[in-house]
Amino acid sequence: MLPSTTAVVLATFIFISGTDAQPQPPNSTAVALSRVAAIATTLGAKYGEQIWPGFRPDTIPVAFVLPERGTLLTGWRGPLPREFVPVAGRANTAWREERALGAASTGTEISGRRVAQVVVSSLDPTALVPLVFHEAFHVFEAASRKAGKKFGTGENSALVSSYPVFDIDNESLFGLEGRILSAAMTTGSTSRKRELARQFIGVRRARHRALPTEMASFDAASEINEGLAEYALVRALMLMRSSAESGGANNDATRRLKERESALEDLTGNTNLSLRLRFYQTGPAIALLLDEHAGPRWKARLVAENMTLQDMLASVTGVDAVADSARARAERTFDLPRARSAAAVGIAKLQTQRRAQVDSVLSKPGIRLIVLSDSLPSRNFNFCG
Repeated sequence: MLPSTTAVVLATFIFISGTDAQPQPPNSTAVALSRVAAIATTLGAKYGEQIWPGFRPDTIPVAFVLPERGTLLTGWRGPLPREFVPVAGRANTAWREERALGAASTGTEISGRRVAQVVVSSLDPTALVPLVFHEAFHVFEAASRKAGKKFGTGENSALVSSYPVFDIDNESLFGLEGRILSAAMTTGSTSRKRELARQFIGVRRARHRALPTEMASFDAASEINEGLAEYALVRALMLMRSSAESGGANNDATRRLKERESALEDLTGNTNLSLRLRFYQTGPAIALLLDEHAGPRWKARLVAENMTLQDMLASVTGVDAVADSARARAERTFDLPRARSAAAVGIAKLQTQRRAQVDSVLSKPGIRLIVLSDSLPSRNFNFCG
């Protein structure tokens, strides 16, 4: 908490309704966070679909967590979750008094409903509104998740502990990727941006060829998951820099956007930072380059074709032009629609055969085996299942 707000946050307010005393959030804090929620709602309703097709952060409840005091839930419609009480004079807003010192900003669930959870360390709208967009995008990703699709699936975070951070070749090329993207973000020339994007693809693919497959996949998945959520945050900062709805936070938004350029420039320099934070920088940078060269249409294509950000950038900047053109000719020459029809018939036949096999096995007598995690020494199945 900022020193000027600490006393406000720690103060105790009680709302008396009839004869019942209900805990309430500090009034000044509730006012400040309601203003943040209002800015996020206004910007989300007006620009959410421009950030990503179907993204409406104004429709997603936000849980502002004050670790020492409790949680202010905004944008909630319908009966309140258990343990929450309504906030006096504020519609669709509720309060739960509790200490949550280990809370983190994340997409989560309350009473079975997806919620953007934001830990409050400052009441500055320029810090909180973009963070609301980031966590709301995670909620959107989770709701969009489909089996076999990269978008919404997330990365295998367990690989952080075995990532090759001591590999000189990998680290030097990773740092080079950051400097290339930083240069691309700061140049005003579209042709120069395209050339730098191509250089980035060349370096990225060379680095990934030397990496174990699961590590290269971790990079790409992290950029889709955290990178695109951070892209939503960056887009929110851009909106606050230029729109009247930002509540006068234009200069602070400009400063925060400027700070991101130096973070890309020194992507691998701060060894105290988590490896995952690198993708909070590379992901939005790639997405902004895609905006520059392909407009908004790349987003629907990324999901439909199950692509990574780096492969999409290679396609729209012409790196893969020969392969893309050859693929299109092959699809025409060898009649892809006919091949799809034949595949559909074959799959339907295979499904019928498999169902018959399953029914045949399940119709026989057998033994029902139940494995309970609480019967194991560690009381859980751990990563190995």
